[in-house]
Amino acid sequence: MNIKTAFGTTLAVLLTAGTVIGCSSAPTAPAANPAAAPDNQKAAEPAKPAEVKPATLRMATSNHPIWPYNKNWSIYKNVEEKTKIHLDVQTPPGNDYEAALNLIVASGDMPDFMFVPNITIANKYGQQGAFVDISQYFDLLPNFKKFLQARPEVQAAIMSADGKYYFFPNSGLEKQLRTTWLYREDLFKKHGLKTPANYDELGDVLKKLKELYPDSYPLTFYNKLDKADAMAYNFNSSHFPYYDYDKKEWRFGPVEDNYKLMLEYLNKFYKAGYIPPDFMAHQRKQHQDLFAQNKSFITVDAIGLIDEYTEPLKKAIPEFQLSYMVPPKGGPNGAQKMPFIGMETRGYTVSSNSKNIKDVMRYFDYMYSDEGTRLASWGKEGEDFTVVNGKNQFKPDYTSFADLRIKTGIVTPGSYVVMDFDAYVNLSSPQMKDAFKTVEGYEAKPQPRPAFNEKEMETLSTIGEAVNKYRDENVAKFIMGQRNLSEWNQYVEELKKLGLQKMMDVYKTAYERTLKNMGGK
Repeated sequence: MNIKTAFGTTLAVLLTAGTVIGCSSAPTAPAANPAAAPDNQKAAEPAKPAEVKPATLRMATSNHPIWPYNKNWSIYKNVEEKTKIHLDVQTPPGNDYEAALNLIVASGDMPDFMFVPNITIANKYGQQGAFVDISQYFDLLPNFKKFLQARPEVQAAIMSADGKYYFFPNSGLEKQLRTTWLYREDLFKKHGLKTPANYDELGDVLKKLKELYPDSYPLTFYNKLDKADAMAYNFNSSHFPYYDYDKKEWRFGPVEDNYKLMLEYLNKFYKAGYIPPDFMAHQRKQHQDLFAQNKSFITVDAIGLIDEYTEPLKKAIPEFQLSYMVPPKGGPNGAQKMPFIGMETRGYTVSSNSKNIKDVMRYFDYMYSDEGTRLASWGKEGEDFTVVNGKNQFKPDYTSFADLRIKTGIVTPGSYVVMDFDAYVNLSSPQMKDAFKTVEGYEAKPQPRPAFNEKEMETLSTIGEAVNKYRDENVAKFIMGQRNLSEWNQYVEELKKLGLQKMMDVYKTAYERTLKNMGGK
């Protein structure tokens, strides 16, 4: 099953192949042997490191709706104290950050480095010369090299089709971004309901909740078909092209019988009034409002919603508790599995026309160091956290990780590179901590992330987009009953006429090339 990028196109690749990044670095000169020096000469004293000069770097990053950038955040001041690097942070206006990035690159007036929501952007413009090939500076990045050596799957995922590296990946927060099933545990207990083990039982539970709360829509999700892929995993399928590890081939989920069965269930739920009639128009606010009004009780979303919804909604509904739910099995060929991306899809690119590239590399190498990771995740000892019995503990001033982000800027877009996930867990509720212990047992193997060259990206942006658009239009129609599922075979043939096989050939070719670039492992 494929992993969706933040803007709906899956153009990426995670391989479990492992090669050592160190081979790309400049060779190291042999160390001098003090014993070989003549008796009348002293061994050379190690050179003192050159004094680091202060620098100012421009960075573009996105604005989060809940914790927008604040120039007074302590996280940037703390990093500046350690690195002598001041960041001139620029946040483009508007809600479409990817579109803003495209305009920035097109203008030629790029900041020194930019936060990017997915590696596709990095590889696209990197191959066009807009971004630096980071591997040319590995001699300045010992901590980054160490990071990649410990994570060969990440190294494979960030290599572009031309064998270069245009992307500094974020790491750590992917565990919080897991997509899973969530439910109102308090209401299930109140009414003696059991969590469903399969989609038939899910239908029974939804029916009971609808009877108990007639004006409710027990099952809800937002951002159009954003969660279709997660539910398709329950049916051993995908909403995207995906690699079948058993058959060793690339497949397209939305033409499979298993995927069709998922649509049959969702259509049944929709017709029964279990799903909002306007679900395709819902955004996060409408989604949260339904939960706040006791009008929705089950959803598919990021596991982090357990605390992000429960904490604020308890103020109005003291008993409110959103909790992790084991995924239901979809049909006889299904599985209680959910997707796991295996790594963050976000990261940073460095402008090829920057006049401060060495300082940029110095900044990132610090952020990949143990000290940089600790500072970006926990803040300052004594100010943000204390050490109790050998373990870091956030100060009681911070009531949740969201509260920490708002007050300090810790782990917000642009403020961190690698995150110590223990910091997130430290401020999590008992329900969230229990969920993290359970969720790994219900996750599918991460999907490959093939790197596409410019010609392949052109095919995906034309033929691929046409296929994806037609897929989404018809999947929504099938769910809402605007198109009868008896026309399934016709729909499949229509996708083929749009060039489905050409799109799948791109994935196959790119995957095989990526394996070859990584040594064929």
